[in-house]
Amino acid sequence: MKRTEIINLLIQNIDAKKYLEIGVSDGTNFSNVKCDYKIGVDPSTETSANFHLTSDEFFERNEETFDVIFVDGLHHADQVYRDVMNSLKVLNEGGYIVCHDLNPVEEQHQIIPYQGGAWNGDCWKAFVMLRMERDDLEMYTVDADCGCGIITRGSQELLNLSYPMTYHYLDQNRKELLNLISPEEFLSKFVDNKQYGLSELLHNYVYDPENAENNFSLGLYYDGIGQTASALSYYLRCAERSNDDLLKYECLIRGAMCFDKQGTRNFTVKSLLLHTLALCPHRPEGYYMMSRFHEKENKDGSWNESYTIASIGLKVADLNPPPLRTDVDYPGEYALHFRKALTSWHCGLCEESRDLFLELLDKYEMTPSFRQIAIDNLKNMNVNIKPFAVYTKDKFDRLKVKFDGAENISENYSEAYQDMFVLTMLNGKRNGTYLEVGAGNAFYGNNTALLEKEFGWKGVALDVDEGFVTAHTNERSNPCLLRDATKINYVPFLNGLDFPNEIDYLQLDCDPPEVTYKILLSMPFDTHKFAVITYEHDYYCDETKSFQEKSRKYLESYGYVRVVNNISPDDSRPYEDWWVHPDLVSSNILNQLLDISDETKKAEKYILIK
Repeated sequence: MKRTEIINLLIQNIDAKKYLEIGVSDGTNFSNVKCDYKIGVDPSTETSANFHLTSDEFFERNEETFDVIFVDGLHHADQVYRDVMNSLKVLNEGGYIVCHDLNPVEEQHQIIPYQGGAWNGDCWKAFVMLRMERDDLEMYTVDADCGCGIITRGSQELLNLSYPMTYHYLDQNRKELLNLISPEEFLSKFVDNKQYGLSELLHNYVYDPENAENNFSLGLYYDGIGQTASALSYYLRCAERSNDDLLKYECLIRGAMCFDKQGTRNFTVKSLLLHTLALCPHRPEGYYMMSRFHEKENKDGSWNESYTIASIGLKVADLNPPPLRTDVDYPGEYALHFRKALTSWHCGLCEESRDLFLELLDKYEMTPSFRQIAIDNLKNMNVNIKPFAVYTKDKFDRLKVKFDGAENISENYSEAYQDMFVLTMLNGKRNGTYLEVGAGNAFYGNNTALLEKEFGWKGVALDVDEGFVTAHTNERSNPCLLRDATKINYVPFLNGLDFPNEIDYLQLDCDPPEVTYKILLSMPFDTHKFAVITYEHDYYCDETKSFQEKSRKYLESYGYVRVVNNISPDDSRPYEDWWVHPDLVSSNILNQLLDISDETKKAEKYILIK
């Protein structure tokens, strides 16, 4: 039994909605945890964590609560103790904390500091200290995967430890100090014994060993406790005895997963997966796993084989079929699109890969880990990309304010509905004007593309990235200038481009937040008015947490009205405030959209009616 299985069982047991992982490392555990909402914290920028912070920094800033928290960060007892104490403060009622690496099997594995080789650190000391101090907790350690400690609110008899916490003392008293239990004992706490109790399963099997269901149930049991060799035999027996093609298919899939975990039988994994394609060619899981297998195989031609399998699956499979009985790591209808996007780049089809990744971010609700991989791949292609929801024509009836011309918009381009906000505040104005500071891509995630393309606006964009400027020049009608926006005198600049004194839209969107604020201070508010301003303060990643408030005071001093604050492309990254000049917009529309409460507002929820 591995840490991921333990975490997923706890999540399933309490129907957890929010998961926090301290110490993401290579992302294997984080990507395989099955939870609707996941946050990963790791100071290394090489990881797929949502927050690249130390755990102390994260907890100092965090205002969320979680149902399950996995502590696997710095493996020093003092830090683990601090992580658990901080986790308890944000743990929802009935929630669990899981601590990894509590049961080192050799003394050298727990020596501080790390000296190379296998290492668990001295995490166990923090766990023992909590068992000595906190009688309001229930604590035990599953004897699996280097020791996985489970902590939840409850009660326990305090340890009375009179000996120093040395490794020798741990080695002699593991069961007592760690409250060590077997994987079977852990399973019995959470799983219905009628379905998973080993005694009853074996009893059923002995009396009817040819029954496919009895074999399948035993396979699931042994798989659940990490006994893949035993699980394999029962899965294969079930596949041989069942008359149900879908059950056979699921057994072959799960058998391939067991062999894959063992890591020594690649030929058998491939053979089983090929059988799944022959057995149920219209199911997507086999194609997904086969494509992934070829990637992991990593030999000449593997990427082409992986690409081909994904492409065939997209042609013939139902991407959103009725579910199997168990979870077989199939992410959902986007899975084969993702595989084709990933593999096409390695086959030299770079434009296809780019377009597929962009489409994935546009059209599919992927898990955070898949979205992050898509974003990282696009960044490697020098595509400046952020995930966002797109407005499409079928959402017209849900618009809070139906401005003139909205019924003709097929889709927008902005990351967080900025273009729709501008058009809403100006009631679908045509032939407007804009100054776009921080242009980014010509269309994808761009705030002025819709204004120019569908509403005839004129304006100028600025960017310091030559690639973005070139793309604008090739793909857009209005100019984009290669200029450092912090070094422009804007009065003669705007006058030289024949801008009016009243400009319809100002975008300020640069990185980092201090640069955007510096540009804000250089704007010619004494001579020009802007009807609508979208200002990116990046509060969620601003280490100083200062530029949001500074920008607000500055814009208010010039008479601008904040219509909405803490706009986010999702539910957790407040990064923009949106402003208007009351002399240049309708007060009726302003009052319909006014919302300056402190909470984060997902842009789509703000612009649309539920």
